[in-house]
Amino acid sequence: MATNYRQKYADWCLGEVGNEAPHGDDQYIAYYNSIVGTNFSVNGTAWCAIFATCGARKVGIPTSVIPNFASCTTSRDNFWKPNGRWKTRTTYTPKMGDLIFFDWDNEGEGQQRARDDRRRAGWLQCPDRRV
Repeated sequence: MATNYRQKYADWCLGEVGNEAPHGDDQYIAYYNSIVGTNFSVNGTAWCAIFATCGARKVGIPTSVIPNFASCTTSRDNFWKPNGRWKTRTTYTPKMGDLIFFDWDNEGEGQQRARDDRRRAGWLQCPDRRV
């Protein structure tokens, strides 16, 4: 991802801090539905991947860099890995603006997506938690 996109993406994401489920996430799901043509419900839909797509589209990141995706696992298998963009924690140090996928139960599935925001005291920000 180009440096200017990294900064734009991190800035957009920081501006969204505080929007949380059960209602703050509705805007991301509605926006995703409008740009992708899906019909996800605003009730109960996992939205961390949707949030990543919304931010990317809002700041003009091309889909060749960050695709439209609503599933961490599906995007890993259909975009990140086939395009050589999937990195492991032992082979890569994240940079500001990178998307980071977590496998909380060590089953090989990406259950959570975050972004690296070096400007915020080293925290990684997830849409619904701080890591």
